[in-house]
Amino acid sequence: MLPGFPSQRNMNVIRSRFFEWGLQAMRHLVVPASILFLGCSGLHAMAGESDYQCAHAGFHAPAAFNEVTGENPDHFPEEQEIDIEHIRLEMNFPGLETKSATVVETIVFNAAWEMRSDITLDARDLDIQGIERLDDSALSITQSSEVKEFGTREGLDYFVDGDRLHIHFPTAIGKGERAAIRLRYSLHDPKDGMFWIEPLPNDPDQRWEVWTQGEASSNRYWFAGHDYPNDRMTSEIVARVPLPNVVSAAGTLVSRNENGDGTVTYHWRIDQTHVNYLTSLVIGLFDVQRGEVDGVQLEYYVPPQRAGDSQRSFAKTAEMIRTFGKLFDEPFPYPRYAQIVVRDFTSGGMENVTATTLAARMLVGESMARHSPACVSRSESVIAHEIAHSWFGDLITCRNWAHLWLNEGWASYAQALWAEASCGKDEYAYGIWNRRREVAANDPLDSQQPLVFHRHGDPEVMFRFNDSAVYDKGGFILHMLRRKLGDEAFWKGTREYIDKYRNQVVETAQFRGAMEAASGQDLEAFFRQWCETPGTPPVQVALTYDSRERAAIITVEQTAKLTGESPAFRGEMKFFLQSRGGEVVERTFDVTLRKHTFSIPLEKAPAAFAVDPDAAFLMDLTLKAPVNVLRDSMRQAPTVIGRCDAVHAYAREAGSNATGSLRDLVRDADMFYGVRVEAALALGEVSGDGAANALATLAQEMSARAPEETDWRVREAIAKALGQHRGDAAKNALKKLVDDPSDPVVAAAATSLVTFFGSDIDEMLMRAFERRGENERIATAALGAMTKRASAQAMDAAIRLSDATASHFSTRVRAIQSMGELLEGRESSGDDDKASGRLLELVNDPRRQVGSAAIAAIGRGKLKPAIPTLQQLAGKTDDADVATAARNAMTAINDKKGTRSDVMALEEKVNALETRLDALEKTPGDSSQQKKRRRFLGIF
Repeated sequence: MLPGFPSQRNMNVIRSRFFEWGLQAMRHLVVPASILFLGCSGLHAMAGESDYQCAHAGFHAPAAFNEVTGENPDHFPEEQEIDIEHIRLEMNFPGLETKSATVVETIVFNAAWEMRSDITLDARDLDIQGIERLDDSALSITQSSEVKEFGTREGLDYFVDGDRLHIHFPTAIGKGERAAIRLRYSLHDPKDGMFWIEPLPNDPDQRWEVWTQGEASSNRYWFAGHDYPNDRMTSEIVARVPLPNVVSAAGTLVSRNENGDGTVTYHWRIDQTHVNYLTSLVIGLFDVQRGEVDGVQLEYYVPPQRAGDSQRSFAKTAEMIRTFGKLFDEPFPYPRYAQIVVRDFTSGGMENVTATTLAARMLVGESMARHSPACVSRSESVIAHEIAHSWFGDLITCRNWAHLWLNEGWASYAQALWAEASCGKDEYAYGIWNRRREVAANDPLDSQQPLVFHRHGDPEVMFRFNDSAVYDKGGFILHMLRRKLGDEAFWKGTREYIDKYRNQVVETAQFRGAMEAASGQDLEAFFRQWCETPGTPPVQVALTYDSRERAAIITVEQTAKLTGESPAFRGEMKFFLQSRGGEVVERTFDVTLRKHTFSIPLEKAPAAFAVDPDAAFLMDLTLKAPVNVLRDSMRQAPTVIGRCDAVHAYAREAGSNATGSLRDLVRDADMFYGVRVEAALALGEVSGDGAANALATLAQEMSARAPEETDWRVREAIAKALGQHRGDAAKNALKKLVDDPSDPVVAAAATSLVTFFGSDIDEMLMRAFERRGENERIATAALGAMTKRASAQAMDAAIRLSDATASHFSTRVRAIQSMGELLEGRESSGDDDKASGRLLELVNDPRRQVGSAAIAAIGRGKLKPAIPTLQQLAGKTDDADVATAARNAMTAINDKKGTRSDVMALEEKVNALETRLDALEKTPGDSSQQKKRRRFLGIF
């Protein structure tokens, strides 16, 4: 499953405290599980996924030890009472607008482990009319695609206990015996698992859709089964729907028959085993385009009005399938691969077997195509991630959510592999460098949550803990393993793993065993450290030169507090040195202790230096070296990783003296764009007018040339860096960048304008808002800035963006959050009254996330007139989440703390302090304390 929610990194630390309430509320609505393997902070070359994070409804905390009961909170696979062989769902949708369906479900299973008189299935909110045991002729459905009515052997007693369906057999089923049962039930707008997406007033896309989302354990809301990934089965869906709707499901199409009564019946079947959560169903009006690659049928389902974007969005699908098939030495495992773009999907993408579901924002329109990277675009990276799941996640599935990284880490690493195959080693390296920084930022040593984590309670925790370690750290571990073993052994082990465990469920130990067998190495220490030990070590590496001994002295220190439970991390660390005489030396040392000092003979002083230039050791690196060495290393380090490390170290160590060299590096069109991007961002880290003027000059130079002659990613970085400065030079440069032809640049400029003063800033932000951008990217950024500024136009803009014309419910949710933030602690005004009325309308919005956001905003805004409505919602017995949100909102309304006027007064003091600090010029010899103070205040 892939992330799908916008991230907002590098936010001013103090300001983020002011708005933390709103961010926490959002996490309760759509919880971010971070972004892919390739980047969520600013600019991530390989995936380009800075705008998308995982979204999962609901908030779940890890399981804690109960001192009263003493119960072990570790989570292990649910017991399999039976082995389900096949599930067939015969579904009738009388009309999508009814939000209902009748279902006949047939389950073939065997009592593989012991005689059974009772079985238990996962099922929730199914309106069951009856359950029968079928005669043995029904067992044939595992081999036959024929749909027919089977005879009843006996009626069965059953009862429902929460989300568990208990079924009793008068005659026990013997060990190893096969049996078939039939359930008849109705669905009525399930709360989860299956979603009816209805058109809203003023919605330009006037059509109904139905789609399902089963991961992690939500398919129980629309069919009964074993809703855990430790059992594999085959399945089929026979769906009768009104014409002209189209139906897609897992597997291949057995038949499509029009019934002569305005309905059509689709029969989909998959005869390869898969786990329960990968079962899917999509119904709606779609433009369907088809292709083929190496015998695999390709299908692309898109909204009819976006038919022209289909080829542009999915053009590289066939090449990806070939690339991965060659790398894994395993052809695409299924005869069909469909990509289905649906409305209001709750994540970026979901790897349902043979039929990936994608969010509408993954489609590439003309504007997005003009401003996508030359190599891997955002949507392209998402597509690569989901295709790779066909091998890792679908063909082979983690048997326990504690081992989820085997699914998500591999799919995320596949994004890097696609970037490497399609764009080259520099693109791969830049993504790896970004990922190392992201993992380090989100995986502290005291996190208590290793990658393989049994104490997760609800499996949703695994998709987002530590900003989603299963994606980020999981993928990085695969990169490290590849570097440790070498390509030959790594790919041999990967291929043997796939061959041995295809169509099975696995744990980390089995993957480790395959890699050990292929490499001949004992990998217990590696897997124990990186998969079972929490945290990423902070490491400081310092270089000096001993001219008397003619040797480079390298000190490596793990700077965190080390204990018996958290000892020093161990591994090999490689160093690159180039002397002023041109001598090149590379050495690799074992790092096993808190501190090491290494001496490397070098005839002349170092001119360039790189630590772990292939990123083979996961760490939070602080690099220290003479400033002239760092300056030259920005160009002479052997890899993009080493150059990017040098860029930020040079900015930190040289201070304002770094400005000229960093500016020249940004200008260098022959340098890999990622290094130029980091040089621009580093100019944001350098205080003083010199850096601000350099950025303003760069912005002017690039804006004066045709957009296609300069890289929009570098312009975007310049816009972000300008936001870390104050003064007219930065302000005026950003005002010009608001008119940049590239949506990402405009969005970055709008975000950076938030802390500048003047009514002209509000005018610029409103102009950006009106431009909207593809998927409202610009409008969302501009509204965020206007909200933080409490601009006069902000409320009206938020109300407008909350309208159903927004392309995705996440945009509407953000607009609603802005409304609550703007209402907080303010006296009533006309705009506020209008916002209050709008929020009261939205509490009953068909998109549950929108309604929940409106309830939270009402609470934040302390709207007392809304209490009667909240009281009604708090009494809802059919939706506990809404009832709880309403009660929380009423509690917030009665809470007197935290008025917005107090917040704004403190913000004014912070702004004054920022201005004073910016007036202080840094000196190269005494920058550390000033830098610490600035970082504490969020002035980067």
